[in-house]
Amino acid sequence: MNGQQISEATLTYKARPNYTEKYVYTYENNQIKYIDFLVTDHYYTNDLRSRRDFHFNAKGNLDSLVYRDADYDFYDEGVPPYINYKKKERKVTTFSNYDQSQNPFQNLGVFTDLYYKSLSKNNFRKTQTREYDEEGKPTLNISESSWDYEYVNGEVKVLK
Repeated sequence: MNGQQISEATLTYKARPNYTEKYVYTYENNQIKYIDFLVTDHYYTNDLRSRRDFHFNAKGNLDSLVYRDADYDFYDEGVPPYINYKKKERKVTTFSNYDQSQNPFQNLGVFTDLYYKSLSKNNFRKTQTREYDEEGKPTLNISESSWDYEYVNGEVKVLK
């Protein structure tokens, strides 16, 4: 942690003693900009595998999340893995149907299940994830989720 912000999370596994997953969080203007996923194993140390870029709207709500796999230079092994923003293959999750209620999950971002919910000022009630191929065309892989919240005096009721 760096104050109230997560700076890094490292996961180790008893079943895989020489394998570590690390998530490195980068911020801009006090808001999450991206999270890098790195792996350490028998062959690599902190090998970049993917990045999740976060985009926010003018109201301070999470608008979208763009996931990209890392690229490798197969002709020059000395070049470390990198994120190629010119590459059109990606997975995009959009967050929508925001309410006007204050987000009760904002301070609960340390919990994995609530991390995306914790990033916005208000509460999204819909997500849609769509994959794009190498040409930037949407594939048939699409998923949607939506939520209905119960409100008390205009605020999301968290506990029953």
